[in-house]
Amino acid sequence: MKDAATRLRTRAQAPPSGFSADDELRLLARVAAGVRGAAELPFQGSYSQTKVEEPAYGGHASAMGPPPSAPGAGGGPSPVRFEEVRALSEKTYCGGRTKDHLLESGGSGLALVDYDGDGRLDIYVVSAFELDERRERIPHRNALYRNLGGGRFQNVAARAGVDAAAWGNGVCAGDFNDDGLVD
Repeated sequence: MKDAATRLRTRAQAPPSGFSADDELRLLARVAAGVRGAAELPFQGSYSQTKVEEPAYGGHASAMGPPPSAPGAGGGPSPVRFEEVRALSEKTYCGGRTKDHLLESGGSGLALVDYDGDGRLDIYVVSAFELDERRERIPHRNALYRNLGGGRFQNVAARAGVDAAAWGNGVCAGDFNDDGLVD
């Protein structure tokens, strides 16, 4: 762990690489090509990069350029599509029905990661406690959906040991020990 932290610190202290917006778009296209095959899902949309001349968003220039226009303002349909998948029908919870605290309003977390190394993106969803009318906690477990291919998924969280029933507001995954595998 100490070696991985040292490598991360060294990388963070390296001089900036000078990535341009075009470089970033090419990188995103390569990532999308890899994800498309791994997840067996079509790439559904994009966000065009524009050069920001003036500070945006309250005086801070945005790396993503100006915000997109409101849906329908451009006349065409949104490039983003959502589809309900019955295999992933479990609910996630985050607090009570009325969101009385900021922590409750954020929702839960989701990570798309190839946890089993089979080349297909799996889905890990963290959940939080549900609060009943008396503000009593009702625990709900996290879910890890193994991608079986062909649009089929299986919840393997208990077998993988990641089905905790705790307060989850986010999740991240990465190669923390620099061995080429997601930890």
